[in-house]
Amino acid sequence: MGCINNSWNNILFIFLSTMGNIKNWFVKDFIYFYLLNNKIKLKGNTFGPLMLIWFCSLFSVGIWRTRLKPSILKSFNPYQAISYLIREKKSGFYHIGKI
Repeated sequence: MGCINNSWNNILFIFLSTMGNIKNWFVKDFIYFYLLNNKIKLKGNTFGPLMLIWFCSLFSVGIWRTRLKPSILKSFNPYQAISYLIREKKSGFYHIGKI
């Protein structure tokens, strides 16, 4: 009987001794996730406009280069891709794979 009582005391002691750690973990996690949430909002608020500027610049460069050389639009034709692969053989697949 003393052995069972002693084991329950050990379990209770371990449980109570970890309660302080659990409270500390909770407070630390709460602070960490609160700060993380604010940092994510800050990153999101700056990332969106930067991506808009980036994609607008890519779009404008694409329009500019297409106006200089309209033959770029031939790349949308599947016949051009097949004829390129037939002409270049194995290296054509490597070139397309690099894209």
